Amino acid sequence: MRSETPAESPRKPRADPAATSQRVRLVPIEPTPSVLWRFGRNCLRITGEFATPASLVLSDFATLIVVGLIAANLRHLIDPVHFGLGFPLSLPILAGFILIVYAASGLYSPVGHGGPEELRRLTIGTTLAIFLFAIVTFIERGRWDPATSTFLIAWSLALFSVPFARAFTRTLFVGYSWWGRKAVILSDEERLASRLADTFLDNPRLGIRPLAVITLEDKDRGGAAPRIPLLYDEKQAFHYAHERRALYAVVAVSEFGNPSTMALIHRYETCFKHWIIVPDTKHFYSLWVRTRDLDGVLGLEVTNQLFRRGEQLLKRVLDLTLTLVGGLCALPLGLVITLAIKLDSRGPVLYTQERIGYGGHCFRVYKFRSMVRNADARLKECLDANPDLRREWDATQKLKDDPRSTHIGKLLRKTSLDELPQLLNVLRGQMSLVGPRPIVAAEIPRYGDVWDLYQRVRPGISGQWQVSGRSETSYAQRIAMDAYYIRNWSIWLDIYILARTFSVVFKRRGAY
Repeated sequence: MRSETPAESPRKPRADPAATSQRVRLVPIEPTPSVLWRFGRNCLRITGEFATPASLVLSDFATLIVVGLIAANLRHLIDPVHFGLGFPLSLPILAGFILIVYAASGLYSPVGHGGPEELRRLTIGTTLAIFLFAIVTFIERGRWDPATSTFLIAWSLALFSVPFARAFTRTLFVGYSWWGRKAVILSDEERLASRLADTFLDNPRLGIRPLAVITLEDKDRGGAAPRIPLLYDEKQAFHYAHERRALYAVVAVSEFGNPSTMALIHRYETCFKHWIIVPDTKHFYSLWVRTRDLDGVLGLEVTNQLFRRGEQLLKRVLDLTLTLVGGLCALPLGLVITLAIKLDSRGPVLYTQERIGYGGHCFRVYKFRSMVRNADARLKECLDANPDLRREWDATQKLKDDPRSTHIGKLLRKTSLDELPQLLNVLRGQMSLVGPRPIVAAEIPRYGDVWDLYQRVRPGISGQWQVSGRSETSYAQRIAMDAYYIRNWSIWLDIYILARTFSVVFKRRGAY
């Protein structure tokens, strides 16, 4: 009796005479999706594409409405006035106009611009929109009335509340699959692709969600394995990206203009809506870089902000203003810390050490004493007796469980309150609120070529490394962060770092 065989497709492919010795594999035909199913899938896709900008729009709109109501109530407390029913009804219209200004500034792109650049655009957009309302209201009514002053109060509140609301929105939604944009990473070197993939995966707030790495490098050469799929077959890779609807292609090239990489871009440039070219220029200028079309040749214009005297003057004014205000507010806390140090251990309240500052000149940095007396001798004894501590100290110049710390000193260092007396260094012009780490003379050789950059700015109480992991970072990473800060410095970067400092100190990340 003949056995039964599975039914085959009516469209059976003809056998190729040249391949009769090969077994033909039949591919089942998938059923055509219904119109309703395709419509639903497209709606979900479109919704996903606009979800990230929509969340930022809703965040900004709600924040501006709340800011307007708070400003009106504050104005009413200062001088009781009646705004009338028209004021709350006009708030959505005014907030909508500000959102249009934000959109024109590119603030609703699903791929972020970076903290300092976003802060700059938000500040300029908010200032232009609200001051325009205030001026128009003043001209229309011919006098200074409650609505005009309310706009100014709302402006001062919006400068701080809108960026913080955006940061909270990103923290709230960054873990969802619809956040940001899907992307594939192309590179002629697996090392570069892995490093770039790690950057996107570790910083999801950037808005780029890498799906896979497509590398032109010979697979036999090996390299650091990325944390996402690594594909060598170009057709397979781009089919993979198309199936997952990746709109972005990020190209990491070791040599800009490499013929093989440029050929790959030209071959698949119609497959992606957006292309981001990332040359291998780690620790080079990345903020405040503008593109120039030089008669068909791509040019990158870098502005060194350190040469702008107006920016430097503004930085000094910001340092003095915030130091005086913050110092007066922190004076009672300083007195409590002084008493606690005296009761905890013998020795002076303040600890001073010689550090290197602007122009390579030495100065004495002030800190609340957080260690026992003769701490240097105690450190030498501990390092000589414990090889593990020696290795930790050589790698980071810090000890996670420092045997020199006093009881109150451990608390001061975890909360960074031991650095409070450095406000005196800021007032004397020896330090800044934001800058590279103040180092000792023995650390100069480890800075290498970065040492010339380091001498051009004042060291800071806070800085790039303090808001990027602090003591959890290696020494080489700290040097790289100092170089990044100096090359990309601007007043916006200082404000951004100061804002992040409060969050880092509160979480006590990397502090010991």
